[in-house]
Amino acid sequence: MAVTKDMLLSELQDLLRLTAFEQTIANVRRLQARTTPIAQELAANAVKSAERQALLGDAVRQVGGVPDVVGAGMAKAGAFLQTQVNQVQTLQGALLGDLALEHSLRERARYARTMAEKLGYSQVVPVLDRLETAHTATIEWLEARLGEVAETGTSALKATPAQSAVMAVRRVAGAPFGVVAGTVNRATALLSRKTSSVQDVAADVANRATETAAPVVEKAVDTAKQAAGQATDTVKQAAGQATETAQSVAGQASGTAQQVAGQVSETAQSAAGAVADAAPSTPDVIDLTGTDSDHMPFAAYDKLSGDSVMRHAKDTEDVEELRSILAFEQAHKARKGVVQAVTERLEELANA
Repeated sequence: MAVTKDMLLSELQDLLRLTAFEQTIANVRRLQARTTPIAQELAANAVKSAERQALLGDAVRQVGGVPDVVGAGMAKAGAFLQTQVNQVQTLQGALLGDLALEHSLRERARYARTMAEKLGYSQVVPVLDRLETAHTATIEWLEARLGEVAETGTSALKATPAQSAVMAVRRVAGAPFGVVAGTVNRATALLSRKTSSVQDVAADVANRATETAAPVVEKAVDTAKQAAGQATDTVKQAAGQATETAQSVAGQASGTAQQVAGQVSETAQSAAGAVADAAPSTPDVIDLTGTDSDHMPFAAYDKLSGDSVMRHAKDTEDVEELRSILAFEQAHKARKGVVQAVTERLEELANA
């Protein structure tokens, strides 16, 4: 079967949705950080995920498609619901799930890069290379956290109350079996030395095992019921929040679709006027041909649309970067929406 442009577009759209999913996971894990440096690392990963979403959106456009805004929004809502359901897992179980997601993202990026090279979309290859590098680093970070749990039982990420309850239930539930096993081993030793009193020893062992295991089993049942109640409440709350998030995303997607439709209409009218007047139209993305890239706020800034820059400005807390974006924007395209968004974010951070 021959590789087609549609196959590449489908893979890029999947990467876009999974990257939106990854961003939500990073924001939730930030709340579980034990230290400020770990929280900062996770916050930076969330910001980088947003940047990768913008780059993937541009890559979809370069191949001739339209970014799946609704799918990415629903992916975020689904990620939030999954993180809430994961609260009834152990910490290592949640980390293993995160590790599986990062492996999937890295392998998909490699697969998409191979198709892009085969189809001749060389402008998309650097974006996919950046994704592979980023996900490789995240995989190493998660493996280090899992190694900490395996060696010490603790990690730079703390378990949520629900996760702690689940781990406690597992420990307590396993205790009766350990008690019974120890009792049987002691009984075997006694039987080997005192074969003449087999019946008395067996009766004594049975009584001790019953008396020892009964309170432990009762405690395990109570703890399991309590954890089940907490898990039920957590899932109900998560379902409600996910519904609200999905409704909000649907409303935002509808507004975005209307805005895109208006922009397409305006672009079509502008293009028609350009053909009539034999004059070139003005693109929405900054044209930085010949500009020194060292003076851009950050790498690939010239690839971002106005909406992407405004989303980045809303998410970042780096004041120096915001000032650099504002100065660069005013000196070049001076897009009103971008200038206003960056100015408002700087005022917001100044008043925080």
